[in-house]
Amino acid sequence: MKINETAQLENQFPEEIEPSRDLWAGIEKAISEESHRPEKSWSINTRIMMASAASVFIAVVAVQFLPASNPKIDSSQAGIAALVDTYEEHKGLLLAQYKDKPALTTNWQQQLNDLEAAAQTIRASLDNNPDNAVLIKLLGKLYQQQLDLINKVHSPQWQQI
Repeated sequence: MKINETAQLENQFPEEIEPSRDLWAGIEKAISEESHRPEKSWSINTRIMMASAASVFIAVVAVQFLPASNPKIDSSQAGIAALVDTYEEHKGLLLAQYKDKPALTTNWQQQLNDLEAAAQTIRASLDNNPDNAVLIKLLGKLYQQQLDLINKVHSPQWQQI
């Protein structure tokens, strides 16, 4: 096609095409529904909780499989250290995330301190018996309870709906 023929074809079509009906009502409704629709992607809380749970699981499993000079004691201590490090990291992330957000209760820090005291007692017991899987699992559960507490007092499930 030559340039003149193209220009002639362009001139045959209207500059604007009007829709057969008013579409704005449907567009506004779709936008309104989209803004009220719950998010399908995981929230930061869900991702942190999933990462925490996975970390605890990995640390507990690592106790059984980490190679070391004295496999029973050294791998247990390495697994416990990994568990503690992971917990501390996630706790720091949560506290930083909720730094400026008000808590729903005033005594949550005391509850957190009570759970931490229980965790310290278990860690002291693990110093004497580092291959005790029950104590390691209990420590992981206590750490998870602390992370859950921080989440629940700052971002309860009923607020996310």
